[in-house]
Amino acid sequence: MKTRYQYNYGINFLRTVAITGVVLYHMFPIEVRGGYLGVCLFFLISGYLTGQKTETDHEDGIYTPRRFYIRRFVRLYPPLYVMVMTVVAFLTLFHKELLVGIREEVAVIFLSIDNWWQIATQTSYFMKTAEHSPFLHLWYLSVEVQLLLLWPLLFFCYRKLKEKAGKRAASWLFLILAAVSAVLMGVQYRPDALNRAYYGTDTRAFAFFLGVFFGLREDGLQEKAGKYFGGRSFLLCLAVTLALMAAVRGESPFLYYGGMVLICFWFAFLIFVMNAAMQTEGFVRRMVYHPALQWIGKHSYTVYLWHYPILFLLLMN
Repeated sequence: MKTRYQYNYGINFLRTVAITGVVLYHMFPIEVRGGYLGVCLFFLISGYLTGQKTETDHEDGIYTPRRFYIRRFVRLYPPLYVMVMTVVAFLTLFHKELLVGIREEVAVIFLSIDNWWQIATQTSYFMKTAEHSPFLHLWYLSVEVQLLLLWPLLFFCYRKLKEKAGKRAASWLFLILAAVSAVLMGVQYRPDALNRAYYGTDTRAFAFFLGVFFGLREDGLQEKAGKYFGGRSFLLCLAVTLALMAAVRGESPFLYYGGMVLICFWFAFLIFVMNAAMQTEGFVRRMVYHPALQWIGKHSYTVYLWHYPILFLLLMN
């Protein structure tokens, strides 16, 4: 049985925006100092799609935790394995001095606990690229996998609440979880040691949960939204998003005391306005469907995996 879930080309376009911000940040950390916010957008998109697709699959009778895990494993781990093994082979041939501790690092990557390992080893995300590991960026993937491992349990709780209180009331579970995560980020924030607040699964989960919440609450809103938001609204929202990615410093206390949460709410609004603008023909629709932008969005995970080690190795030579 096939699912009714439909591919969202607008979300694919926003993946392009997110990966562009991340890559430019790693290339030009001073000029594009807010590009790391693309990771927040990735988390939000992941939650948004996970919530919508799981709900649709469950209604269509094809959802099982086993099927969910297999599909995610097949998507995430084979490309990760190829990248990590290729980089390790390159270091073995040309930079053996960088192999110190590599077995431990590779192990935590494949166990999807790299973010906690980086917290334990006090590895800063805001150091220059050439001063640390070619796998520094994989903290994001570890957080993502940990949240996906929890998802079937969370979805089970949501379903039970939905049976008793209805879908809209049950969806508040994820907004509550997002609020708890946001509070934990503020509690864990230390200006002289950002690692715990920045890398922690508990402190970064709010973006994923906000995505789930808005994804589940979107039913019936887009048709009404089309009356109020069009192409110009989306272009304005996109311009503000790009400005945030250019200007917001990752060391700013504002981010950890609610600022990053507010930015994620803005990203959710961006998705809402984009979906509304996509209902009509025009420049925005043509831009979103541009083959090059769709290609980047479709391959954003591969780009994310490979761009950082390539930059690292280029700076080493």
